Amino acid sequence: QHLLAFREREAERLFAEHMLAGGDSPFDLNHEAWYRVLRPYLAPADYRFAVLAAESAVASMPLAGFRNTLGTACLRAGEHARAIAVAGGLVAEADARGEPADPIDLAVLTMAHARLGDAAEAQRFWQRLQVLVAEPANVKDPQAWIFVREAATTMAGR
Repeated sequence: QHLLAFREREAERLFAEHMLAGGDSPFDLNHEAWYRVLRPYLAPADYRFAVLAAESAVASMPLAGFRNTLGTACLRAGEHARAIAVAGGLVAEADARGEPADPIDLAVLTMAHARLGDAAEAQRFWQRLQVLVAEPANVKDPQAWIFVREAATTMAGR
């Protein structure tokens, strides 16, 4: 518990220093957050900086890419219900436009539902993700494959 609290405080201190150093551009904040969420092996408390940075970026400019980063940061930080809300909103928006969902959002939904114990919803999003990535042209961001593989590992129970 003490280590987690220390890491939370350390992340908040680093974020404050980053902001004071002029790193407050929404694009810079999103980049800083995305750099951290690409690494799935950190402890959830270590993703607190990513959540703070992504929240600030979204507050300044609620672009879909920034919201994608926020949903992914929430997943990494163990905020699974919030990850579902953010990624689910992005998938619903893509559906409403008649466009394919972002594979990262589908992977986040798969993993978040699985981690919350909702196997049926995890399976539903996993199936959508599998259909989407079966056509490689639907995966425009090569980094998406990191999350597709991670969702596959989650669904395999490893």
